[in-house]
Amino acid sequence: MRISLVTVSYFSAREIGRLIFSFKRELEREGLQGEIIVVDNSGNDRSLDSVDADIILHSKNVGYARGINLGVKEATGDLLFLANPDLCFMPSSLSNIRSYINSRAIFGPQFSLGKWFFSPQRSFDLIETLYLYIVSRNFTLWKRAFYKQIYNTLKICVSKDPVKVKNISGALMVIGRDSYEPLPENYFLFFEETEWLFMMRKKGVKVFIDPNLVVEHNWGHSLDRLNFNYFDKSLNIYLNRRYNRLVAFFMLKLLDKIWKTDLDDKLRSLPTEVDLIVYSPLKVGFPCAVWVGDNMIDKALGVLERAGKTKGTLFIVSGTNLWCGDIDETKKYIYLRE
Repeated sequence: MRISLVTVSYFSAREIGRLIFSFKRELEREGLQGEIIVVDNSGNDRSLDSVDADIILHSKNVGYARGINLGVKEATGDLLFLANPDLCFMPSSLSNIRSYINSRAIFGPQFSLGKWFFSPQRSFDLIETLYLYIVSRNFTLWKRAFYKQIYNTLKICVSKDPVKVKNISGALMVIGRDSYEPLPENYFLFFEETEWLFMMRKKGVKVFIDPNLVVEHNWGHSLDRLNFNYFDKSLNIYLNRRYNRLVAFFMLKLLDKIWKTDLDDKLRSLPTEVDLIVYSPLKVGFPCAVWVGDNMIDKALGVLERAGKTKGTLFIVSGTNLWCGDIDETKKYIYLRE
């Protein structure tokens, strides 16, 4: 079995060096053969000359999806790893990989950052958006949804086998060469994987997160080098391609209300007994990541800040009680009502 890792660089030589080193280390650990293909979206980044890749394709900035498709055309592997450049494969992360080859499925990793473990990606469909809007309007419903998502995240972390999910992050997707179809090139950045996964699910391809495939993700490093906010533009494209204009407009309005939800209640000192620490990039607090390990708030916060994640909300769980605090402002924690 031969494995092809395809990644796209936008002045990402330093990050890609770490990715390649960790990937080759794990290939050697498992006795597997592989190749690494880098698509240089910066055009002519000479710093990539020192990168230990098998093929480097220099291209103008054609966007992530088209870059991946260009790389896949050169790939010769039986199994394709479609990867962001800012990843690092953890020890023994490829131990389960041989089981992928004969399955008509797409596999995603359990993303981590230190002891932070990330929740499955949202699918941005109509039913999910209506559900999130309803629960964001009612604290009791929101709290149930909050704990349910924490439970689902932890269930994946402790599972020994791949867990079927609706959607995964596009930062790393693994698929057999025979099952691969090109990513949609209507997007410059963001949501190409959301449409692609939706399309593949409709064709009967299942989607899994494999908790054995643990990958550290220093997400968002290239965004600092881009001057445009592609997220909103790509979300608009995705919703209009999947639904009609009226539904897309309606969903965008709902999402805007969800993202602006404020859960603040009253100031109260934190408990001495902390059960869980949860991170969300949004004030509404649908969990993005759960800190698994020691319950040291300063340590968990420090990992986020060192990775450049200085915006968002930190939730502190103690029994049935919840506190939240903005990690980019006062770091004072607000107690959320019962």
